[in-house]
Amino acid sequence: MFRQTLTRILTTISTALLMGAASCGLAMPGTGTVVTNPYGAVSVQGGTLNGNTISNLQSNAVIRLGSTAGSVGSLAEIVFQGLNLAPGDTLAIRSGAPGQSVVLHNSDATASSIVGTLQTQGGNGAPAPTLLLLNPNGIVVGPGGNMSAPSVLAVVALSDSWTVGQPLINNGTVDGGTALTHRRERRGAIMY
Repeated sequence: MFRQTLTRILTTISTALLMGAASCGLAMPGTGTVVTNPYGAVSVQGGTLNGNTISNLQSNAVIRLGSTAGSVGSLAEIVFQGLNLAPGDTLAIRSGAPGQSVVLHNSDATASSIVGTLQTQGGNGAPAPTLLLLNPNGIVVGPGGNMSAPSVLAVVALSDSWTVGQPLINNGTVDGGTALTHRRERRGAIMY
């Protein structure tokens, strides 16, 4: 009982802190860099794309992957300096062809706060891409927050040591469609 009460208190505090961070100017993801992209030209609606740099994302932004179909093990990776969504903000990742996967990686020193909507969508007749959200500093989906990836969603808060994870808290909606996985620590060969 003590552990459950402590967990509720820590969850409430963490969520409040991260929601406060989102309301203090951390509404949309910071600058992102497309570091891996086997799918062809990426486009951005509601933001700026300059070379491989994504910036100035607005509250209903869409990142569209290129028109090259994915193959086994292929993925696009976008590294953001801060990955937060405030209430009312939506970031959609749209496929440009079948078989695509994308990794969104938060590389700053803070946990991600999702109290808006992060989703994947199908495009050009292709199913939605699979999504891996990675933040070694933790991930909180706050009340009203929504993460949705109908093809597959993986949420990972493993730290750099691979033995200790950071908070992975869901007080909203997390929907992985056909498969949902979450990882916050690794013990031996088993991840939790």
